[in-house]
Amino acid sequence: FPSHDMFNNVTTSNSLKPKLTEVFTTLDSILLDHAGPFAFNIVIGSKWRQHNDADEFTKDGIKILRHLLVDDDPIARFAVRMARFIGIAVDKRCHDGTTTSMLLFCRMAILAISKMDANIFSKERYIWQTDLLRICQLCLSIIDDIKITEDDLFERAKSFGIQTTIEDVRAAMAFHMAMIS
Repeated sequence: FPSHDMFNNVTTSNSLKPKLTEVFTTLDSILLDHAGPFAFNIVIGSKWRQHNDADEFTKDGIKILRHLLVDDDPIARFAVRMARFIGIAVDKRCHDGTTTSMLLFCRMAILAISKMDANIFSKERYIWQTDLLRICQLCLSIIDDIKITEDDLFERAKSFGIQTTIEDVRAAMAFHMAMIS
C-alpha cells in the first residue's frame, strides 16, 4: 500500500486542529479591516493575473473570500468555504453584515477548536458547550422580541433631541440587523 506522502489531499487527525486554527486565524486577520460600518476597501487582483483584466475594489467579505487563491491544501479550502457559507447565508436573509458574521464565525471557530479535547466527555467541554448553547438560545429569544420600526426609532431620536434623518435610521437598523444575524 502506498504511503500517505504521495497524497496531498489527506490530512490526518493530529494535524487537523492546528491547521484549522492557522487558517481561521489568517481569515480573521484578512476580514478584520473589512467588517462593520467603517470597513476599508481592498483591491483584488484578477484570478488568472492577465494584464488586461481589471482589478476589483471592494469591501464585500464574500467576494474577498471567493477570490482568495488557496493552494492545494484541502483544509484551507474547507475553512474558506465554511466561512463563505456563513456570509452567503447572512446575505440571503438581510443583505448586510456578511463580513462581520464571517469574522465572528472565524473567531468562534478558533475558540471552539481550542476547547476541543481528545476526551469527549470532559467536564470543561460540557460546561463550555452548555454555555454556548445558552448564549445562542438567548440570542434567538431576543430576536423574537425586537419589534421596532424605522418610524419608531426616528420618533424616539427626535423626542431625545437627536438630529437625524430617516436614511441614517435605516442605516443604523441595517447595521443592527447585521449584528443580530
